[in-house]
Amino acid sequence: MGAADVINHAIPTAGELSRAFSRLVDCGIVQVENDRFLLARNRQHAVKEAVAGKGGLFSKVDNCLKWLQGAGFEPLLLATETVSDSDVRAAYASYCALLKER
Repeated sequence: MGAADVINHAIPTAGELSRAFSRLVDCGIVQVENDRFLLARNRQHAVKEAVAGKGGLFSKVDNCLKWLQGAGFEPLLLATETVSDSDVRAAYASYCALLKER
């Protein structure tokens, strides 16, 4: 939630998150374990390299997007991941609580 808020000044909807996670799972970049979305182990090094180096948050996002676009990922399966409205509300509440702590 925090990254989306900082980058776009918007909190993603359940539909947006569902589509994004489905695409990332479908291409093998993200895996689902115990109802959590995790960066696939075999992609961790490449993602770290994509965001490594100098620059702030925005340049790292740009580098990661360039990596994703140039990597030529092909869908592996037709994943359908669902993020519910209650999932988004819970994540947003957690995000707000973290902000209040700071």
